[in-house]
Amino acid sequence: MGERYMWSTRSPRAVKLLAAKAYAGRLFMCGDGSFGQLGNGDHQSHGSPVEVLFFSSKHVEQIACGMRHSLALVSDAGSSGSLIYGFGSARHGQIGMLESRTQRSHNFPKVIEGFENCEIVSIYANGDHSAALSADGQLYIWGRRFSGRSDDHIPQILPSPLGITEVALGWNHALVLTDNGVYMFGGYRHGMLSGSPLANPIQHALFPSAQGDSSDAPTLEKVPCLDDEKVVHIAAGAEHSALITDKGTIMTWGWGEHGQLGLGNTCDQTSPQIVNIDCKRSSTSVQLGIYCGSGFTIVVKSTLSPTRRQLGLHARPPSSAGELKSSFPLQRQGDAQPHLVIWDKKKRKEKRK
Repeated sequence: MGERYMWSTRSPRAVKLLAAKAYAGRLFMCGDGSFGQLGNGDHQSHGSPVEVLFFSSKHVEQIACGMRHSLALVSDAGSSGSLIYGFGSARHGQIGMLESRTQRSHNFPKVIEGFENCEIVSIYANGDHSAALSADGQLYIWGRRFSGRSDDHIPQILPSPLGITEVALGWNHALVLTDNGVYMFGGYRHGMLSGSPLANPIQHALFPSAQGDSSDAPTLEKVPCLDDEKVVHIAAGAEHSALITDKGTIMTWGWGEHGQLGLGNTCDQTSPQIVNIDCKRSSTSVQLGIYCGSGFTIVVKSTLSPTRRQLGLHARPPSSAGELKSSFPLQRQGDAQPHLVIWDKKKRKEKRK
């Protein structure tokens, strides 16, 4: 059984998926294909899911979709590392190195080089950015630089001693969840980072570069959270951010123009604010996940059945927007009807799906 909470200023409407849907290792995509981001070798758009035939003989583990590009993580028994494929817009290097730097897009999946001997556990995309997280906590980033410098067409390792476990990408900022809390790097617009003088003091750290020179490395800023609660899940929209703690506390900050912070107003916030929503975890069987679109936020609350608890089949929050979208429709066999609650700045609407 499960409940879905969503807030923005807009009234409920049909969801038009731009992302992919993975089912039993197969890959289906729909939506805008003008940059080749649907991966079928053309630039056609599709209003209903179409299978990406390139992956018909492969097993797609994860997907991630940016503004105009897509990534797919594929398991390959014949490879010593992970295979990440990219397709769609290539202007900023978000799908890796192409044969020509002047080539603006690629409408067919291509392997992104640099992961031949690396085990990748999660992939991420948003805006013109791409990222991957390895099993040993190494973060790789490519595409448009958060620092505003030249783009990266080859994945760059951003080593850190912090023990990164999860990543969330925005259009101009990024979050990383570590053993020591949540850190951010990137732009300051709308208070995405806490660079405003109104914000609480935060700690600073640097990703050292592979050459040992930190002058060109992103600056990490620790996000002030609740002292007695541990952050377990993070999410980022275009220019806002969100997190959930181990006690079920939901906090949001950044761009609030469309009510996406869920605070009952449309104000920007320079530091995390607690969202007043009855979504606390009452037992270990309750699982929470939080996800951000460009200008909206969704919280998913699910309860494991007794059978799943006995078998140890605990729910795992999707690690990327692609995984979330791959789970639609949200109802599962044997589950109760999901409960959808949608907020806007004037009223709250509830809908049974």
